[in-house]
Amino acid sequence: MKINIYALLAASVFLLSLFFPWLSYSFSAFGSQPLLNVFSVNYSPFRETASAVVYNSTSFQTLGYYGPESWSPKPFLDRPLWTTLNTYFLSVTAVALLFIFAAALMIHVSFASGSWNGVGRKIAIAASNLSFLMIFLYLIIVCRYIEIGGQALNGGQNGWLLARQTQSFVPFLDIGFWLAILGSVAAYVSWLHPKFIHIETKIWNGKIEALKRLLPVSEWQKTAVVATSSFLIIFVFTIIYLFLTPGTF
Repeated sequence: MKINIYALLAASVFLLSLFFPWLSYSFSAFGSQPLLNVFSVNYSPFRETASAVVYNSTSFQTLGYYGPESWSPKPFLDRPLWTTLNTYFLSVTAVALLFIFAAALMIHVSFASGSWNGVGRKIAIAASNLSFLMIFLYLIIVCRYIEIGGQALNGGQNGWLLARQTQSFVPFLDIGFWLAILGSVAAYVSWLHPKFIHIETKIWNGKIEALKRLLPVSEWQKTAVVATSSFLIIFVFTIIYLFLTPGTF
């Protein structure tokens, strides 16, 4: 059996990036003197985390640490879908699921060899472009959500501008973002310069050949087979995520 190691690396890094924050920021606010509250918020496609540290602004001693508190930004199904917050929830969920879809496609590409090699190349091109698009679309959605939240806290004023003026807002791209970018680069390499390794699996080779004879797939149907099987993976994941995962807003 032949495995495209760059495609498998891309899929692995895609999935690994979901366990780390993609965008993080911190801001400070004075409470009752001399207390200084420093908040840290981390955003990732399926998990968001917030924590806070309380300092004594005169002695710079740490007085308390709260969190981290985590929640899942999935949409409430029993609320109107036209509200601002639910628009954010739905957008983030859709983008995250499409990113997972790209990872599922790359898993299929990893094992696309022989007569499936041409189809695997086409799928890899689509998955690599889809992953890049979803990464930056996710950042746009989150930044817009932060902007709306900042305007609400500042009485309708521009949240980013006020934060820069007070120098209390420090956003940065976190490790999850760079892992996702690395995975997308590996996805591009998987079809530009594919590298295969051979694994001896005589038992599985016989079963795979028997399956091919039992379920023959024409050339034009191969892309549909890969897309459909990847969609089924996302469908099962969506059910688990929406209905069985605790920790919503």
